Amino acid sequence: MNWTHLACENCWHILNGENRQPVRAVDPRGSYCCFCGAETTSGIYVRHHPKGLKCEAIPEGEHP
Repeated sequence: MNWTHLACENCWHILNGENRQPVRAVDPRGSYCCFCGAETTSGIYVRHHPKGLKCEAIPEGEHP
């Protein structure tokens, strides 16, 4: 399964450390961070199991 989730800058750094830079979508769309629920246009998408995330109500953890 591809559990692709949107992450804000802060959650990315919590998950990966300050020194690692994320790859960003070229045309980011505004939405909410799946990890903390904050509004974001970071364009950072990560693979992560949906259990315990703010978006876990979405079937299979897949986003449109």
